[in-house]
Amino acid sequence: MKDNWAKILIGEEINLLGGFPFSSAKFNDDGVGMPLIRIRDLLESKQETYFSGDFSDNYLIKENDILIGMDGDFHIVKWKNTPSLLNQRILKVSGKKKGKIDIDFLFYYLKPFLIDVHNKTAATTVKHLSTFDVSEHTDLFPPLPQQQKIADILSTCDGVIEQTEKAIAKYQAIKQGMMQDLFTRGIDIKTGKLRPKFEDAPELYKESELGMIPKDWEVSTIDNMAFLRHGYQFRDYDFVQDDGIEVVKIGQVGRNGKLDLSRASKISRDRIDEFRNILLHEGDVLMALTGATLGKTAMIKGDYETLVQNYRVGYFTPRDETTLEKAFLYFSLIGEHVQNEILGFINAGAQGNIGKADFEKIKFSYPTNLDEQKIISKSLQSLDDKIDLEQKSLSKHQQIKSGLMQDLLSGKVEVTIKQEEVA
Repeated sequence: MKDNWAKILIGEEINLLGGFPFSSAKFNDDGVGMPLIRIRDLLESKQETYFSGDFSDNYLIKENDILIGMDGDFHIVKWKNTPSLLNQRILKVSGKKKGKIDIDFLFYYLKPFLIDVHNKTAATTVKHLSTFDVSEHTDLFPPLPQQQKIADILSTCDGVIEQTEKAIAKYQAIKQGMMQDLFTRGIDIKTGKLRPKFEDAPELYKESELGMIPKDWEVSTIDNMAFLRHGYQFRDYDFVQDDGIEVVKIGQVGRNGKLDLSRASKISRDRIDEFRNILLHEGDVLMALTGATLGKTAMIKGDYETLVQNYRVGYFTPRDETTLEKAFLYFSLIGEHVQNEILGFINAGAQGNIGKADFEKIKFSYPTNLDEQKIISKSLQSLDDKIDLEQKSLSKHQQIKSGLMQDLLSGKVEVTIKQEEVA
């Protein structure tokens, strides 16, 4: 497949420009001057720092310029924001007019290459990329028309991925706004719509410890309305390498409201009777109660065979399901008010975990009408389902792109170039 590929020294066919060490004395975050790109800005394509001094146009970065962070993880991106200045420890990559390497092809080629360089680079703390790591590298490259075709194929994949990510972001923004409305205004059971705002219909609301809430809502502590159960404190010697019962630890509770069991520890299936009191089922509500991920909450969705609960994962269930619906409890726990309360306990006590005593103090509001709770939960669940669908689509497209990159960049699969495409 590589019969017509040529060995090329990358540095002879591209231009590499390292960022300038602009004086920090002229940095500001007030928007004065020209935006300055720092390594931390690359992935989010944003600028928070500005430079108010003089600069050369050589260090001006424009949309779609290829940039590599030279410290840390060696991220490579196409810049997607407004013109900015190229700061030190960021490398700009550009092509030559009559070079043998297509710059868009090189962007995809460099992604796995930089991962390989990163893995081989020794470091005590932060890894550093040298310009020579790129410029002195030699490899086989396909003819330019094939490079351009490969870049077009992978760019099309990126376009689909980007649109899917935008759809996810849109639904997440809608959900955030909807939660704010639903947990402050609730639903009018008769109309099935949001109640008018307090400003428009104050007679529908009452004063509470949490501010104005609908008249037929109440305020209570989480502990008063929900039971918190801790799991079992499994030790390393409990775990097995082969097939077994998956253990849900705090690392398996994701911020997206789902479980990630891809790296879950397992215990022997022979021990299931020993842990029947901490088995988990679809619809159960879990929260990470310790560590950096404290407050992450998930509702189990999907047909999992058997799951058991680790110690610092909290299992929440209504004390009385005729008063509090489990799904409404879940959405209350991930709501802004409860999450801020949890964060407040952490900041106030500098503690690394929370427990029953804390939930005896954290309050939330809820409709006394169970039907209203169900309507609210159903509305939010509908959005979650849309987000889940887009997430699955995103994962699928990312897998397709990964497979194409492996096949096309290695020459395992050869692209066909039509005569009109060469011209």
